[in-house]
Amino acid sequence: MKKDTGTLKTELRRFSVPLFIAAVFVGFALLSFAGCSRRQADPKPVLTENLGLNMMPPSDTPAPVEAPTPTPEPWYTFEAPFSAEITPIPAQASRLELGKDVQAWLLMGTDKEAPYTGRIMAMHILLVNERLAKAAMISVPPNLFVYLPDVGMRRLSTSLALGGMELVSKTLAYNFGIRPNRFILSHPTEFQNLIDYLGGLDVSVLFPIKDACGGIPSGIHALNGQRLLCYVSYLSGDDEVDRTRRQQEVLGLLLQKLVKDGRLSKLPNYYTTFEPKMETDFTLTDMVSKIPFMLRLGDSSRINYALLGWDALVPWVLDAQTKSQVLLPLQPASGDLFKTALAFVNEASSLSEIVLTYEAQATQAMALIQTAQSTALPPVNTAIPGAPTSTPPYSTVVYGSPYP
Repeated sequence: MKKDTGTLKTELRRFSVPLFIAAVFVGFALLSFAGCSRRQADPKPVLTENLGLNMMPPSDTPAPVEAPTPTPEPWYTFEAPFSAEITPIPAQASRLELGKDVQAWLLMGTDKEAPYTGRIMAMHILLVNERLAKAAMISVPPNLFVYLPDVGMRRLSTSLALGGMELVSKTLAYNFGIRPNRFILSHPTEFQNLIDYLGGLDVSVLFPIKDACGGIPSGIHALNGQRLLCYVSYLSGDDEVDRTRRQQEVLGLLLQKLVKDGRLSKLPNYYTTFEPKMETDFTLTDMVSKIPFMLRLGDSSRINYALLGWDALVPWVLDAQTKSQVLLPLQPASGDLFKTALAFVNEASSLSEIVLTYEAQATQAMALIQTAQSTALPPVNTAIPGAPTSTPPYSTVVYGSPYP
């Protein structure tokens, strides 16, 4: 499926990695149009009357340095729709200005195995501010009936199959004013295998599921990969909002499990195990560099969860004969949700002591891995002839760092 995914000319590359890492965070194929600003020409120097030379008066004050004009971030230009639609096309949403410290990561899951595209079954937008170690997740029901640029009014869940990551990105930009910087796309088998790899997840079930997943009553249950995949995929009637809420809950639990007990020290193993059939523009180096940030998100007060729910949606019957129902997003309620999330990630706050515990666990786990690697390697000769043999040095990785 990597080869079929659209690519952003200047921002994204094709890779693969699991949705869960995405849960922890977290982009698509986009079109970029770069702009630039031109500085005004310096004023012509004044010539002295007597000497006819370009003279500058002596001064001990250095000349001020003009700050470079920032290049505007590229944005889409949307053409007018070319045909009438079954329901009026909404006006284009105002662009959400993220600022230089915030990025938008898109976490998605599909209902088909690679290499098939399938429909989007899970869509979660993560606003991240790594400098302040804050994040906000906005979960969006894929059954939204929105305008797909150059296509028409369609379900959001069909955008990936109809135009790849480029169309997904343009659709979010048009309808919500936000364009993801990074993306992670997961398929069912890889998600299921990941949960089993981690030993399952303890989930607090609010509403029982009686007719699927082997039956899951209310209460806290340890779910393996197969049952958890069913839990996040199950749709009761047309309640897309409830399914999206369950997906968001599982992503939060998955993040909490990953940051505990030094599990993130095994992130390279996770990547190489699940990467082949996943899709993302995060490389292994990118993911490893995010470990300190992910550990800080172990402080639950540093991540905010929001859901595009019934207060920002209205049901609409798409087909009177089949009673097929979709959801129409309401403005400005849906736009306010993103603005609130952005305000949260831009507000500095102190860390709780639990983060120090997670950092110590990760550092200790990495030290054990490095010790095992060093003892497993045979001695090597130094560059000095006749010198005694020694083993290569392995420095201990420490994940702690100053925080705002």
